[in-house]
Amino acid sequence: MTNGMDKDINVTESEFNPDATRLEAYWNTSDVIKTSIIKIEVVSDPNATVTINGEVVNLNPDGSFNYEVPVEAPMEIEIRAEAPGKEPSTITIIIEKITSNSLKATINCTGASNIFDSSLPKV
Repeated sequence: MTNGMDKDINVTESEFNPDATRLEAYWNTSDVIKTSIIKIEVVSDPNATVTINGEVVNLNPDGSFNYEVPVEAPMEIEIRAEAPGKEPSTITIIIEKITSNSLKATINCTGASNIFDSSLPKV
């Protein structure tokens, strides 16, 4: 428990695949709990096609973009990136429960993907 907030986040990562499209996501679970809005900064290969729940997003020239949506548990967000000549990578965030002081979620990462929580202390 941190600052009166309970985070139950289960992250599953498949074996890192160096032949897959780069896909990194950054979020702050404490902010999600405080605001009930999920804000994710995503970075991928600049030439990748990235979709969120099947809809193509426009990338900045450096391959980044920001995504923001109100959280309504239960909900699922699938981010998929695929670049020419590379295998796809996905990050699936499943928000199971959110209250004014807690968040329960499951995250699955495949390919060359990872998610980072900026509310966790740096080691």
